[in-house]
Amino acid sequence: MGSDDRFLAQLREVFRAEAAEHVQGLVQGLMALEAPAAGVDVRAIRDEIYRLAHSLKGSARAVDRPDIEGICQALESVLAAWRRGVLAAAPEAFDVLLRAVDAVGRRVEDAESDVDLSALSREMLGLLAGAAPAPPAPAAAQGDSAQPE
Repeated sequence: MGSDDRFLAQLREVFRAEAAEHVQGLVQGLMALEAPAAGVDVRAIRDEIYRLAHSLKGSARAVDRPDIEGICQALESVLAAWRRGVLAAAPEAFDVLLRAVDAVGRRVEDAESDVDLSALSREMLGLLAGAAPAPPAPAAAQGDSAQPE
């Protein structure tokens, strides 16, 4: 094994540990958005899970994991649509996103896992194709609404 191969193997070990943390943060954030408690800063949670998806995508690219990079791109696209108010955070969207994040976690742990990330990516992008716009937030509570936007 050459020095480049050893280096990539070391990076992938670090990636697995960091990706597991990102996946856990994504699950926690999505669950917090799905049923937000009173006074929760929904915008901050949305921004955090977007950042986690973006970081995971970049890390996957760095360790040559296009399977994970691709599904993270789809996840990031849906989260960006939520942030812009182009897509409503509907229950079926949470189901798809949580299944996708779970699949990423399984693929991170086992690169040979038979989970179909491409199908989940298409399913997430399908949410965008049939995007229902998010309802406008009340003017007084746009920054800290307890409802997903």
